[in-house]
Amino acid sequence: MKKSVVSIVLALVLILALFQAVALADDSYNWEEPHHADVMIIACHSDDDQLYLGAVIPIYLAQGKSVVVVFMTPCSTSRKKEAEAALWAVGVRQKPVFGPFADHWFEKLADAKKSWPKEKVEAYLVEQVRIYTSSIIVSQDVKGEYGHKAHIWMVEEVQKIFNLAGDPKAYPESAEKYGVWNPLKLYLHLFKENKITLDVKTPLAMYDGKTAFEVAKMGYSYHRSQVKINHHRVGEKPIDQFGLAQSKVGFSTLTGDMFESVDLYNLLVNNPKSQAVAKTSEFKRYTEQYGFSYLYYLLRFINERSIETLDFKDYIEACGMPFKWFPNDIPQYY
Repeated sequence: MKKSVVSIVLALVLILALFQAVALADDSYNWEEPHHADVMIIACHSDDDQLYLGAVIPIYLAQGKSVVVVFMTPCSTSRKKEAEAALWAVGVRQKPVFGPFADHWFEKLADAKKSWPKEKVEAYLVEQVRIYTSSIIVSQDVKGEYGHKAHIWMVEEVQKIFNLAGDPKAYPESAEKYGVWNPLKLYLHLFKENKITLDVKTPLAMYDGKTAFEVAKMGYSYHRSQVKINHHRVGEKPIDQFGLAQSKVGFSTLTGDMFESVDLYNLLVNNPKSQAVAKTSEFKRYTEQYGFSYLYYLLRFINERSIETLDFKDYIEACGMPFKWFPNDIPQYY
């Protein structure tokens, strides 16, 4: 009798210790409360962010941008913990968002659409965009990376909600709660138009000299359940190849930077002097002829210095952009 009582007590102690360990694991990351994120990554499953979009995270975190990751599926408890551990390890501090959609392998696209109803998918994604007010949205391959029908369906909807999030008549409940928001750019993995190549080979000081590719590999290593079965690996698809699928600030890909034109837009919106310049016929002409990148640096120049006090060529080169990209006949606004 005494032995059985002791056994029961020991079992209860072990169970209590297990629950405490789980609680500690849940609270071990000091996640930030939801707030504006410069970049929103929308991934189907809890390892897709590292496998296919993993270079975006370290590159832009190293530039001081903020990143949030939105998943479509809820995942098991263990897979969710792996995803959180991975994102924390690579520097993300906004708690990832896990969606409500069932994780299945669908044989047909119609099956994915039936399981993930259009209105529910759109409502979920529109709400996330309105909560995090991101300028840049990055998502997956239109072909599903390896033909995954849920991926394909998700990307179809991501392209639709890019404009829906700014429409107050679309999903008015979240519009009333969070306000509407217009993201400025949508990049898709392996998209064939307006292509850019991210730099995944340069060592990043934020990561002790690791490259973006190495950081993505490190992040994926936390998905132990998937590594164990050798399900996929970082690099099976190029993680540096993206295309600009939609934009509200032009389709220039001159610099290979996802934030090209976005900084210009913010400069125009937030600076009265820039707004005055933007109304001139010269600005419109140069925009059409040379694109937004040229105008961004021109407007930075106008706002920081006067043309008479600094050679424009020296200024452009100091910004790290070859002067050969720019015309010789700099418009004289003064």
